[in-house]
Amino acid sequence: MKLNINNLNNKSFWENANIEIPKYDIKKVRDNTEKNPIWIHFGAGNIFRGFLARISDSLLNDNLIDKGIIAVDTHSTGKIDDYDMLEKVYKNVDNLTLLALIKNNGDIDKKI
Repeated sequence: MKLNINNLNNKSFWENANIEIPKYDIKKVRDNTEKNPIWIHFGAGNIFRGFLARISDSLLNDNLIDKGIIAVDTHSTGKIDDYDMLEKVYKNVDNLTLLALIKNNGDIDKKI
């Protein structure tokens, strides 16, 4: 299964794989964020995806916010390839990511 927004509609696949998917309309959140941004974060690395983005995801799932985070890449070294790193990494997966959290007992919580 390829990770993209359209494939999130195959809820049985994700459920059978024990991967939690967003409960909100991603396209609507992106539209709201573009029209009226409220949160920008500089640096889109692992800590951002595993901590701050997870907080935003929880707030969205609980209907406490209706806008996401705009992530800005800050680690470009000046090389031509650096400037489009976020597009290269995230564009073909619709800016989605799989978060895997390993618990003390060895269980793994997985979510998109």
